This record gives sequence, structure tokens and C-alpha cells, in this order.
Amino acid sequence: MINEYLQYIQESYKPNDISLGEFDKSYWNSLSKKDRDKIYFDDKVGKYFIIKNKNDNCGIVGLIIKNRYFFQIILESKCRGKNLVKISSDLIMEKFKLKKLYATIDKSNIASLKGHEKAGFKRNFKEEKELKSKNRMIDNKILLTKMR
Repeated sequence: MINEYLQYIQESYKPNDISLGEFDKSYWNSLSKKDRDKIYFDDKVGKYFIIKNKNDNCGIVGLIIKNRYFFQIILESKCRGKNLVKISSDLIMEKFKLKKLYATIDKSNIASLKGHEKAGFKRNFKEEKELKSKNRMIDNKILLTKMR
């Protein structure tokens, strides 16, 4: 267990090397349709950024503002498992001075669920039930919340 943790720390990106760069539509279009379909894109209600490790693009992070602040992330396969969900969500919370951040994850996306849990997100049963009862969230999603 300790060796796995040490390996994870060594493979993780360092927070000081990660930044949120200006959104670039050509980079967005370079991602696979399958990846693009994982994120709700609407620049009228969302703010989007490129996740950068120094000068290397690692993915896209979005903040959707609809009564709550919803965090979205797409990571390139080469950047997965390197603590970017935590670093990116921390950067978003800091940039927008948020105390609470939400994420909805497909129940079958185990890797994403684990990544969000490692980043400090916790399942929010109460609000999930409320949103589903009002048909504002589909049944195959799980609502997670991260608090500061």
C-alpha cells in the first residue's frame, strides 16, 4: 500500500507546474468526439480553460454556472492518474473564490469517480435525490460535492 502511494506521488503532477490557460477552440476540436461528448459545452453559462502542465496541454476544465457551480474535466490519456482532478478543481475554486463545487459523474465511469473522490469530492445523496425528483439530473449520474 505504501509503495503504491509513493508511486502515485512520484507520477503526480506538481501543483506549481499546472495552470489554467485560455480556452482554445482548435485544441477542443483536436479532442475525440467521444471525449468532447463527456463535457457540456455552452459558453453562455460556462467558463472553459485548457489544463497545462508547463507548456503541454493535458485537457480541458469547465465551470458551468446554473444555480450551482458544476466542475467538468476532460483529460488526455497521457495525463490521467496524475492528480489533475484535484489540482484543477482547486485552481477553479481559487480563481472563482468558490466554497462549494459540484460534479456529476456517470455511474459507470469508475475511474472518474475515483479521481474525483481522491480530489476531495464526496457523494451528495440529499441534493442528488432533490435534483432527480425535479428531473434536473438523469438517473445514471451521481452528484458529488467538494467543499473548501
